[in-house]
Amino acid sequence: RNSAELNADIIECVRSSNLCHLASISHALGAPGSAADAMQAAGDHAAYAEAVDRMVNHLHANAVDVGASTLSIGPTLEIDPAHDRFAQDDAANTLMARVERAPYTFPEPT
Repeated sequence: RNSAELNADIIECVRSSNLCHLASISHALGAPGSAADAMQAAGDHAAYAEAVDRMVNHLHANAVDVGASTLSIGPTLEIDPAHDRFAQDDAANTLMARVERAPYTFPEPT
């Protein structure tokens, strides 16, 4: 392959993909709640509150009754970038990989 044809460095692609997986894990660990609950969960985290606001506006623009809908409000997950794991969250770390079937397994990273 020709790396000159890439739109971004590989590490940027990995990080972009990882963010999608991390969001999916937070969603899977989430609890049902309302849009107001999501805003309350944002607390003082401006980026989180802004993302919730954008989501609510997007849902309204697409004729979704946010008041009648239940959202999944996932926990805020702290990432340990040195180990590609979640800091102090065993439940989230369990969802980082699925159970593999022999002989189709990968060695554990060291």
